[in-house]
Amino acid sequence: MIGASWSSVFVEPYIAGVAPELLEEKPGGLLNLEFTLSFGLVSLGWLLFGVASLRARVYPRSASILLIIGAALTFLPLPFTAIVFAVSVAWLGFVLLTGMSASSAAQPSRVS
Repeated sequence: MIGASWSSVFVEPYIAGVAPELLEEKPGGLLNLEFTLSFGLVSLGWLLFGVASLRARVYPRSASILLIIGAALTFLPLPFTAIVFAVSVAWLGFVLLTGMSASSAAQPSRVS
């Protein structure tokens, strides 16, 4: 998916200047199947990661549920689905970088 995003940002503008007729053609056959399959597998992977983080209680429960919802919504071609998914991943990243976890937030720290 990173490759597809990189291609959209950097390769397509270059091709548009050099050979714009190539962008008018739709990918067909095996390439179209592989792109669809890879997109679906990435979404499935994020969904399973959300379920695993919910079960392991590593992240806050609401962040894990939002990730599951966001990953499930990426299968639908709606404009807001990317926003829900991006917010959930950003939330998990914030929790990871700040060192907060679901277990440390729920239990007071003990000083001995």
